[in-house]
Amino acid sequence: MRDSMFETIVGIVVVAVAGAFVWFSMQQTETAVGNGSYELKAQFTGPINGVSQGTDVRLMGVKVGVVTSVELDKSRLIPMITLSVAEGIELDEDTTAKISSDSLLSGPHIALLPGGGFDMLQPGDQLTYTSGSVELGPLLTEFAGQLDGRLKDIADAISANRSTAGQ
Repeated sequence: MRDSMFETIVGIVVVAVAGAFVWFSMQQTETAVGNGSYELKAQFTGPINGVSQGTDVRLMGVKVGVVTSVELDKSRLIPMITLSVAEGIELDEDTTAKISSDSLLSGPHIALLPGGGFDMLQPGDQLTYTSGSVELGPLLTEFAGQLDGRLKDIADAISANRSTAGQ
């Protein structure tokens, strides 16, 4: 009887912790769609790896909206992202939308970088300047290849130096 009571208590704790995780994740993916926001569009010519509906939109590191849709422009074969930005956030026409990430382990977000334009974007406008995500896999592969080549050169130089020192 004592064991079943212990298992019941552990089960209740597990369910409570799972519920807390669900609540936390719902709070983190809260959307800014509704009366207090307006939509902007952005076409990216580069990859948008990891960006999906609900991805954060940040201005100078502060969340100001979310991605509401990700579609493929079938005529040009480039991704089109629709952003929902909170009312009261005025972005000039030179604002850049850049796909960024806080760290290697965190997901991507859209970073809005204000420009210096005088005209402000209106609801439904398109961001002219965009920058896609950087793919780390090919960069790391290239770095590893260069590092391997340099290590071989160093090993060859050491071997040559030893053979001339021994003579």
